[in-house]
Amino acid sequence: MKPIPAPKTIAKTLLHNLGGIHGFRLLNSKGIRILMYHRFLEKTEGLNQQCEIIRRQYNPVSLKSITEYLRGGEPLPENAVAITIDDGYRDFLEAQIIFRKFEIPTTVFLVTDFLDRKLWLWFDKLKYALRQTKRNSLAIDIPARASFTLSLKTDNERRMARENISTLLKGLENSQRIKTFAQIANDLEVELPASPPEEFAPLTWNEVRTLAKEGVEFGPHTKTHPILSQIEDPELLKDEILGSKNRLQEELKTPAIHFCYPNGRRSDLNDPTLQLVQDGGFHSAVTTERGMNAAQTNPFLLLRLGVEPTVPVRYFEELLAGVRKE
Repeated sequence: MKPIPAPKTIAKTLLHNLGGIHGFRLLNSKGIRILMYHRFLEKTEGLNQQCEIIRRQYNPVSLKSITEYLRGGEPLPENAVAITIDDGYRDFLEAQIIFRKFEIPTTVFLVTDFLDRKLWLWFDKLKYALRQTKRNSLAIDIPARASFTLSLKTDNERRMARENISTLLKGLENSQRIKTFAQIANDLEVELPASPPEEFAPLTWNEVRTLAKEGVEFGPHTKTHPILSQIEDPELLKDEILGSKNRLQEELKTPAIHFCYPNGRRSDLNDPTLQLVQDGGFHSAVTTERGMNAAQTNPFLLLRLGVEPTVPVRYFEELLAGVRKE
């Protein structure tokens, strides 16, 4: 006897087969969706499918047009969707071919020191170190904060260790995070390359200029991707935000009007951060807080829907329609 599907599975099947998705899309037609991508390492079939859904069921718009609407400009079409990509990895080049094919505007947020080849992103260094280490365990000892040992015997344990360490590091003051990560890398007995391996490589500034001429929008994502609320030095905070803005404008010779908060949860933003962004000549800023935006949304606290090319098609459809809240 075949197992009886779970009630939730049955409900989702009926939702898709009986047009329920269309109903949710109508219900949320005024919602302004901003999708958030990061990496494009897999084959392109998934992204192609997602772009087909966007083109068939939604109205793709630029982030600039959303910003202008929120500032009192022209109204947006119903079921508006904008595409954003964080960090500035070079694998965006392949993705942009697909976005361009479907005539879907994109906005890319760049970590400027990453593009300047002054660093590679700390969470990529952590991923690399945990892959390469020959250690079977790692002791973490941060006075007055945490003390525990992580097993590294299996791939799954290393993945879980990366998640636990990332969460821990994000909660540390910026200078302590840098010091603690250096100690972790040393304890893992892995020599980190000065430049990122190809998997973690950034765009070049020449590529950014070429993409900008094709219509891709760019915005700063700080200089080094710190958690802004964890920076105690006001001058360092200012440099991370406005220094990255100035660096981007220097390369593109055009105003940088969109900003992206690293990590982007509401707890990652404090009053000095918000004030610097609002006073810094930006027109908008995006978070990673989940949801759709509306006419009354604060343009400096824009919500986004996190997605990657590998998510199942049904999940993608439910997310955009407003079925999913998690």
